[in-house]
Amino acid sequence: MKNSGLKATGSFTINAYRSTNSNITVNDTQVKTGTINSLNAGSAVTYNFGIVVPKLAAGTKVYFGCYADPANTPCSE
Repeated sequence: MKNSGLKATGSFTINAYRSTNSNITVNDTQVKTGTINSLNAGSAVTYNFGIVVPKLAAGTKVYFGCYADPANTPCSE
């Protein structure tokens, strides 16, 4: 993830979701959550959730996606 803003972030949440379609939303099944403590302006970070995919029936597709700060927390000045 990359902070494209001009200021460092505070701490924020990043959530991983599982979906039955490629349109990942916060209404899908949340499978993991994590915290990024801070991210400087222009910096990037990789976050590894380590998700275990359960055994699926043949032909079943599962999609995963992430949302940073899904609560849309306001930034402090």
